[in-house]
Amino acid sequence: MISESIAHGASWAIDRGGFLVGGILSGTFLPLVLTGLHQGLVPIHVELVQAHGYNALLPILAMAGVGQIGAAIAVLMKTRNERLKKGDQRGAAGRLLGIGEPLIFGVTLPLGKPFIGACLGGAIGGALISYWKVANRYHLRYFWITAGINHRDRKSHALSVRLFGSG
Repeated sequence: MISESIAHGASWAIDRGGFLVGGILSGTFLPLVLTGLHQGLVPIHVELVQAHGYNALLPILAMAGVGQIGAAIAVLMKTRNERLKKGDQRGAAGRLLGIGEPLIFGVTLPLGKPFIGACLGGAIGGALISYWKVANRYHLRYFWITAGINHRDRKSHALSVRLFGSG
């Protein structure tokens, strides 16, 4: 009963909050990762799929990872520090598997501005995903390429779904 209430509350906030809620959720996800509190969201993801057949929260939060990749690419292109470039390249490989901590702790957080840029980029991406009402059907963290993605309103946003998948 409690888990159902949490799932319905999360769905209600995402459905009613639009841009604002999507931006806030995605923009604050990387600071949650810093503390490890993002692991507390796993039961909510599972309950959302159980209660509704889809998860609208995961694609929104995945945009924080996309912002992180964007910041890492910017650092890779601008830095002349070889040690930082190696850490950036190694961290990017993990990020593609859904593991963001190496990039956060090894690249963007020590530099400061790239971390803030990643949070802002993630917030913009999360706002767009929330506006487009993108959802995924499964919580398959390491199988994001094959995860079932659907659109809650059944409108045609195939390009956005392909570009912004389910992290």
